[in-house]
Amino acid sequence: MPGALVDTNILVYAYQADGADPRSKVAKEVLAGFVLAGGGFVSVQSLSEFSSVCLTKVRPPLAPGKVRGVVDDLEQAFTVLAPTAGTVKAALSGVEKHRLSFWDAMVWAVAKENDLEEVLSEDFQEGLEIEGVRFRNPLRP
Repeated sequence: MPGALVDTNILVYAYQADGADPRSKVAKEVLAGFVLAGGGFVSVQSLSEFSSVCLTKVRPPLAPGKVRGVVDDLEQAFTVLAPTAGTVKAALSGVEKHRLSFWDAMVWAVAKENDLEEVLSEDFQEGLEIEGVRFRNPLRP
């Protein structure tokens, strides 16, 4: 399926309150591109992690109502993919066969399960491909 799964870190950079980090501008452009052209996917895992980071780690933290509004916006703009028990089992295979951390393996498994060819994230080796899923860091200069 054409399109890309957008990982949590891209979402966080796009919604940082101060936008001082240069990655923030690039992340906003990436998300805007998907809003205009379509083909963007996010996982329930990424929405959960995004919410947690925005409530606790982003400075200043976002209010729960603001985070809820952003999640609503993301749900409207992107196709949201939910994991299943099969996703967890596939992730465990990814841990075993490809030495991924469990949460990174979940990202990979959601993409693979939904026939997505690409994951946008800064957490993986640029250009890495695992069983048909390619990882790209759009924030890389």
